[in-house]
Amino acid sequence: MEEFNTDRLLKTLGALISVSDADLVDDRKCFPCKSEHHVHYKEIRNCFKQIFDEVEYPSTRQFLNEVEGKAEKFIVMKSKLYSAPKKKTEYKKEVLDMLCSMSTIQKAENYVNIQHKTLYKKALDNIRKCHEV
Repeated sequence: MEEFNTDRLLKTLGALISVSDADLVDDRKCFPCKSEHHVHYKEIRNCFKQIFDEVEYPSTRQFLNEVEGKAEKFIVMKSKLYSAPKKKTEYKKEVLDMLCSMSTIQKAENYVNIQHKTLYKKALDNIRKCHEV
């Protein structure tokens, strides 16, 4: 079976997470990475899945930067806007797409919940390990 490169593996990971099939990463037949990298991709999956499941724009650095110095009413209105189901779903997909692309993963840090910064860094560390092995 052909092994995928990192970007393709991350895109596959994102696709599996978005359709609630992230557990397929456990099966090497469904997730074609090098065997020595498999443990790292499972960690990346765990981090990205939690970030995806719990992401909320009002809990991000990007939101805080956007509303800095604004009136309380504006902040509340903006929070409600991003809490609407459609907007929340769109935002979750946008963040997952950023996380699952080598070209945008670095900028994703500002778009994940502030409390998930450790998960984000853990995922990046595991991606780096795949390049070191």
